[in-house]
Amino acid sequence: MQKWFIYIFIALVAVFSTLFYFFVYTTTYQNIESKLQEISKKYPTDTSLNGAIVLDSKITTANFEKQIHTNRIEYILQIPFKDTGLQITQDITQEVKLLRFLALSLVVLNFTIWIMAVLLVWQNRRNEDKLIRELIIFLNTLKVDELNKFANPNQKFLEQSLQKPLVLAFKGFFERVEAYYQAKKQLYSGIAHELKTPLAVIKTRCEVTLLKARESEAYINALKENIQSVNVAQTSIKALFNLIQNSDKTECAQLINIQRELENLIKDFTLLSKDRKFEYVLQTEGLEILIKPALLRLILQNFLQNAFKFTPKDKAVCLKSFVKNGILEIEVLDEGEGIKADSDIFAPFEKVGNQEGIGLGLFLAKKAAEELGGEITLENRKDKQGVIAAFKLELSA
Repeated sequence: MQKWFIYIFIALVAVFSTLFYFFVYTTTYQNIESKLQEISKKYPTDTSLNGAIVLDSKITTANFEKQIHTNRIEYILQIPFKDTGLQITQDITQEVKLLRFLALSLVVLNFTIWIMAVLLVWQNRRNEDKLIRELIIFLNTLKVDELNKFANPNQKFLEQSLQKPLVLAFKGFFERVEAYYQAKKQLYSGIAHELKTPLAVIKTRCEVTLLKARESEAYINALKENIQSVNVAQTSIKALFNLIQNSDKTECAQLINIQRELENLIKDFTLLSKDRKFEYVLQTEGLEILIKPALLRLILQNFLQNAFKFTPKDKAVCLKSFVKNGILEIEVLDEGEGIKADSDIFAPFEKVGNQEGIGLGLFLAKKAAEELGGEITLENRKDKQGVIAAFKLELSA
């Protein structure tokens, strides 16, 4: 920006100098011509005027002429006078010298400004190169814990810094890097999170199948179910990727049977329930809705994962589905330790309790619910210790 400002300033000075010289030049010669014309008007009554002579030849039209001699410059006016002509001469040597001096001064001024501008740009470029070299050395020796000064500079640090714009630029850069890093972290963590249940189901199904010798048809059925689980996981990961990246290429809505979708989910988690009871009460028989199944599965899978994680052994997890006042509600009830009042459970990487995990499931579930046009809620149960996780979606008429 500074360089372009200098170039524009040089151009404006050059244009102004040219216009100024043209104005002075034109005004000077207009004054000379006016003076010669005034002298010509006085001649008939004052024949003793200097520089006025009667010509032998006849002049038909008035004209001006400049003559340059060795030591002087003259400006001549020839006009018709009686049957011949009248010539009036004026020495304009001083005026011409003044114009030449003015022109030379303007040229020198413009040249000087141009040289100064070039030197200024060169010096700025040199300073920038020096600053970049110093910056490279500084960054190479900067410790990781010192990066926080640039990522989150306080007012005192900004006031002490000689390069406040640079510090602010670094702050913006670090913020963009942090946003990019968080997006990638969410993506990879989310993929790992969503693969956990399908892989566990496949592993458990294989272990159950191999517990004893079976007919070949049983093995084939187990393989088919595993392939189906892999396809579901693949669809879930694709939907998760588009959800985190805010991509327009989201999954298309499909007309699905809610009861059948929930039964498939129950079948998978029954294999993983181990020492916990898994109960379900489904009151959505025959209900079909237009929805994105991968996102719905992502929500309910997160609910059930958390419920089984926080529910102690020999306790129960319950899945319920029903329609109330035109709203589909799917609830997962656990018997865990509940939620603390000050917990921001929907924040990314926010972990509840001391259980292992990455704290990303509910954040993704909330985004998925918003994508579906619904909402999720989590609240402590009133009857006993535990949590009710609910997904609510208004059914179209």
